[in-house]
Amino acid sequence: MHPLSAALLAWGRSDPPPPPPAPPSAVELAVAASEVLAGRIAEVPWASVLLSVLLFAPVVYVVLNSVVPLVLGRQDLRKKYGASWALVTGSSSGIGKELARTLLGQGLDVILVARKEPLFDAARRELAAQFPRRSVVQVEANLSDASGAWM
Repeated sequence: MHPLSAALLAWGRSDPPPPPPAPPSAVELAVAASEVLAGRIAEVPWASVLLSVLLFAPVVYVVLNSVVPLVLGRQDLRKKYGASWALVTGSSSGIGKELARTLLGQGLDVILVARKEPLFDAARRELAAQFPRRSVVQVEANLSDASGAWM
């Protein structure tokens, strides 16, 4: 039977209309979006190049941070600049603390600068204990304070 004929026959009846289809799940939406994006990336040549670069970036990172220092050797800032002291900001933790540790290991005395906090005191004590023949000077200053109150 033709759909229009069925609709005309059902017009006078009081049957409820069929329920609307269920909305797609999050997984179905994600799959559909990835299929659309995959098709779009294939159409745009620079997008596939960008995707290749992003996927290759971890390999480049490993080469630059592992292989190159082995070939060229690590930088010795004491020899490079003829320095005896180094100033390290943000030295209470993280990169600043590890930079101070590296500089102390190269034979430099260091001035540690960070905000006044217990972590900073612990970092200074740790570095001084690890390198007892080097001077480790602690300067408490919040360099982000634009008023200059730390001066």
